[in-house]
Amino acid sequence: MLASRCLRQQRLVAHNAPFELAFLRHHTKPIAGVAGHPVECTAQAAGLVLGVGHAGERRSLASVASARLKLDPPKELQTSDWSAPRLSPGQLAYAASDAVLAWKLWPNLRAEIISRRCTTAYELQRGAIPAVADMELRGLGFDPVEHTRQVEAWSRNLADARHQYVEMTGKAPPTKPAEVRNWVAAVAGERLPTWPRSEKTGELSIERKHLKRLALAEVATVKPVLSMLAMEKLISTFGPKLADMVSPATGRIHCRYNIGAAKSGRFTSSNPNLQQLPAARAPEFRRCIVAAPGNVLISCDWSQVEMRAAAWLSKDRVLTRVYEEGRDLHRETAAAIARVPYAAVTAAQRQAAKPVNFGAIYGIGPVTLAEDAFDNYEIELTEQEAQQALDRFFQTYGGYNDWRWDHWRRVKAVNRVVVPGSGRTVEGVWEPEGRIRFPQACNIPIQGMCADAMLRAIALLFRRLRGAMVACLHDEILIEVAEDDADRAGVVLEEVMTEAFALTFPGAPIAGVAEVGVGRNWMEAKSG
Repeated sequence: MLASRCLRQQRLVAHNAPFELAFLRHHTKPIAGVAGHPVECTAQAAGLVLGVGHAGERRSLASVASARLKLDPPKELQTSDWSAPRLSPGQLAYAASDAVLAWKLWPNLRAEIISRRCTTAYELQRGAIPAVADMELRGLGFDPVEHTRQVEAWSRNLADARHQYVEMTGKAPPTKPAEVRNWVAAVAGERLPTWPRSEKTGELSIERKHLKRLALAEVATVKPVLSMLAMEKLISTFGPKLADMVSPATGRIHCRYNIGAAKSGRFTSSNPNLQQLPAARAPEFRRCIVAAPGNVLISCDWSQVEMRAAAWLSKDRVLTRVYEEGRDLHRETAAAIARVPYAAVTAAQRQAAKPVNFGAIYGIGPVTLAEDAFDNYEIELTEQEAQQALDRFFQTYGGYNDWRWDHWRRVKAVNRVVVPGSGRTVEGVWEPEGRIRFPQACNIPIQGMCADAMLRAIALLFRRLRGAMVACLHDEILIEVAEDDADRAGVVLEEVMTEAFALTFPGAPIAGVAEVGVGRNWMEAKSG
């Protein structure tokens, strides 16, 4: 039936088409879409019409059917045993009802997409579906020996941190959130009255970026507490639970990718969440992701794509010239902030410019900039110093400053922000506060266009190197190919990433925009 000519001549509709296409792909020959036509996806369409929520949850079939058809389909059989040799009549009816709902939803959603002028956004997301289905089926190679070695090292670090805390205090270390809050209350001293609190519960915040501030107050126990919390999170997220996700059939990890599940149109992922790889706390973790024998991994990452997007959107001449002339933006900003010649910028000054660059284009204020600089880069800034750094950034890149305020006035007037080019929209009424905030007005156009570029890249790559892609992470694509094909595949991957960027940002400087590396494991590929 799956190979029938009749089926291949139909235009198909599915809710969560990547899942359905992966199932068909697993049981048939490689297909871009059954029939050579794209498979329409009501989940992707619904996200553009109704919003995605925090992680795509508003796109569920039940939510969309309720919102658009005023129907509330029963979902009791969703978690039933679908691996049974013979499905029950109820299960068959349940599966059939999902198909009927998708069929009824599609004309409704399609009309709304056209009305909202976000057809390009939908086509980009739909165009990525075959590539994502193929990528999920291919999976990532996993080295259990290397993983075990790293988990054992994390466990030793955790034991050492606990022992250090006991030696310092003579007390058992805090392990539960309530115990960590009690510890904060005991050591925060004069900082306690102004300590950040949870918006939902009003309790003392125990976020890492806030706890790290205690180091500035010379609280000796903060180092082992931070180490304990970091190691506990590593072990719980990327420890034995990750090893359990390895398929016994393939020996690989088959991550789930959710196209357009973030408000900007970015991917999210799960089982495991590759978007939260422990790059800072455990940079060697990428060694666990390996190529099969005889193969290599090739990584291609866009260089400073968000800053390049900011330059293109704002038409800031100074920012654009940095990329036209192949200069280092972080060094350029550091020179402006420190008021020293470009050649005289130190490594520490360049590092300090990074949080300023990224924070400035996303509309953060001095308080958040100071927190992020310390948390992510261990750079200490007072609120006044953070404000001065932002002021100098906007003095240097005045065109971007003008754009962000002009754009904010337009967004505030209509209570929506639209991604240029694709028409993807975030409505204020979809937000918890019922309005678009200033950082969103700055952030969403940049992140949204970068998301569109990635969607273009993976669709192009699927057409040129079908079956090669194994991961998509932020602004990076990872492919796996035979060692003999590495040179050719690397060239194709770099060309695809450059082409996708150029199509999304016409006229933007493209020199050095894509960086390729090859290796036996992901860390080797990433570094070189």
